[in-house]
Amino acid sequence: MNLMDLLLADALAAGMARQAAEANRPPPDNFFIIPPDAQAWRKLYSTCKEENMVICVEVTDDSHPPSRRMQPHIVNLAREVPQIPFFRAKIGLGRTYDELRQDLGGIRFTPSVVILFFDDDGVRIKKAEGEEEIKMALRIGAFEKIIQDFIDQRMKLKLAEKFAEQLAGAMASDIARKRREAALEYEEKLRKEKAEKERKEKEAREKELEEERRKRIEAEKKAEEAKASEQKARLKSYAVDELMRMDLNNAKIRDIKDKMDDLGLSYAGCTSREDLIKKLTANVPSLKTKMDQTDGGGGRPSTSYVPSSYSSSQRHSSGILYSNKPTDTGPSDNGEVIKLRRKVEQLQGNIEEINVMRESLEDELARKNREIAALKSRGGGIGRVPLFGGGGGGGDSFTKVKELENELLETRMLYTCTLDDFEVLGVISRGKLAEGRSMMVVRAQCIKPGLPYPDRVYALKMLSGVHDTTTMTNARDQHKNEYEVLSSIPPHKNIVRLFAFFYDRPKAHPKLSRENCSEGIALCIMMEQLSQNMEYQLKPLRQTAGPNYSKVLGWLKDLLTGLQYLFTHYVLHRDLKLENLMLSGDILKIVDFGEAIKLEPDYKIPFDRPCSKGGNEAHLAPEILNQRTGRGRVLDYTKQPVWAAGVLAYELAGYQNPFSGSKDQRAYDERTLPRLTDTYSKTGRGQKFPPEFPNIVTSMLSFEPARRPTLSEALNKITKLV
Repeated sequence: MNLMDLLLADALAAGMARQAAEANRPPPDNFFIIPPDAQAWRKLYSTCKEENMVICVEVTDDSHPPSRRMQPHIVNLAREVPQIPFFRAKIGLGRTYDELRQDLGGIRFTPSVVILFFDDDGVRIKKAEGEEEIKMALRIGAFEKIIQDFIDQRMKLKLAEKFAEQLAGAMASDIARKRREAALEYEEKLRKEKAEKERKEKEAREKELEEERRKRIEAEKKAEEAKASEQKARLKSYAVDELMRMDLNNAKIRDIKDKMDDLGLSYAGCTSREDLIKKLTANVPSLKTKMDQTDGGGGRPSTSYVPSSYSSSQRHSSGILYSNKPTDTGPSDNGEVIKLRRKVEQLQGNIEEINVMRESLEDELARKNREIAALKSRGGGIGRVPLFGGGGGGGDSFTKVKELENELLETRMLYTCTLDDFEVLGVISRGKLAEGRSMMVVRAQCIKPGLPYPDRVYALKMLSGVHDTTTMTNARDQHKNEYEVLSSIPPHKNIVRLFAFFYDRPKAHPKLSRENCSEGIALCIMMEQLSQNMEYQLKPLRQTAGPNYSKVLGWLKDLLTGLQYLFTHYVLHRDLKLENLMLSGDILKIVDFGEAIKLEPDYKIPFDRPCSKGGNEAHLAPEILNQRTGRGRVLDYTKQPVWAAGVLAYELAGYQNPFSGSKDQRAYDERTLPRLTDTYSKTGRGQKFPPEFPNIVTSMLSFEPARRPTLSEALNKITKLV
């Protein structure tokens, strides 16, 4: 409500009732009484001037009261011109109203009727003083004409202003439209430039990848050629060795020709045995020397002959390589000869790998023997510390030395085992791995004589390749993480114990021949046998009363202890989940190191090109999932293990993985995580955790790595609760 509304309301309140009582009918809505107040008049005057209005004022005073004859004329005028307000203003003769008289054009007589025109040119006044002049003006309609002209002029001005506003609005709309079009064109241009840039970058990347692939194919081709050349040389050496064993004078001509084929010699033009022998001795110097050392150049060689190209360590291979036993001159069945030849080729391909393994084992045995000798020389009161896993305990040095000797003997015997030395008691699990590889775990008992612990049952894990592999090199390259990581760190009570690893053909074992095993060589890993994994352990507990909270705290403590031990040796598991956690009694152990890697001391690996981040997304920290490839970028695994332990805390307590559903750890607020106030049970509320436990787990799952505790800090906090 503006000032005009207030004045009109006040005027109505002051005079409308009296005006209505004096007339036969009420005055119109645009007829008002102004109180005798100069300040009220000044506000009315300034307001009307600001709003460019027309007002009509009838002025009276005490000496000239409003004429009853004039009032109907003024009221009728107000009714006929409803566009403007009509006021009756009572003024006096004192100084208080000098200003009002001056504003109204110097009124001399009352009553008077004054019309004020407020416009941009100022204030124009038309007045009639005295009753006669007022009546004359009303009679000829002078006031009505003046007011109507002013209103018509204002209407024209308003129409012009409205047209100008519409024109300005249209122009503004046109300008805005053109600006929007220009902005859209600019955005389209930027989009095209970005698309063109991305296309060129993609082409450059594809070109780079194509070049790398070409170089890799060339390198693989050269490696294959070198391998083929090596194989050819090996076959040639094998053929020479076979010739050295043969009695050429009594051998079949067909067998001699086969050996010449293996050596790449042509027997065209040779019409007799003597011609064949002559050509062989001319092309094989060692054969000529041997022939010269025998009677008449054709005697039988010594049965203890072993190819001179092999060392003494290669002659000793547990029945796999050549032995010093006499060999036959060769069976007459050509098919059997071919099979034997192929088998010897395969076994010869394993000589280098077996020698490397043997030398590594000998170094390990020498180191352990030195440790035993030092313990023997020290003697007395040394606590018993097992070689593989377990904690300390009471006992004298003799007990410790004896156990160390047994552990060394067991390890040495297992490293020289084959599958034939084991009795398979049953299949634990089987499955398919990535890239077409397969895995089978069986319970096995070693039946090799002399084993220190003949009743011990092992978990034998057999890993096969994508295709049937015929050499240990291929098998080792596909599964080397399974044993390299575990064999590179000392044993620990919360890490699965590795006894040994070797290579063999599972299909050849009587108990495994009916299983769906690979025909080729498999990596066999000997580990301690553990009970069910945590997934099977927790499944029945969730259906009943839920897991015991003290056991959950103990499991989490064991998990953090194992992870901290791996971390101090710069090992990252990268595949932590319930299926890879198993129990040995009440002790939790981490298993399955197929995705594990050795880290640098800063726990980071380059990420300038795509590579495996490891594990499943539900157990990976946000900084690993959110990282993108690029020059200079790295995968920082410093706080990844403590994040994975925080996720597993929910699962060990019986809950679902908090990130296996709709929640995504790429961007989340840890305040939205469910609170681990008690263990989960389908039948009702589980057992309550200590009040500090939910806060510890929540801090382990902080989105920002800097806000997470280290493994040591988390372990210390959990240890205080156990």
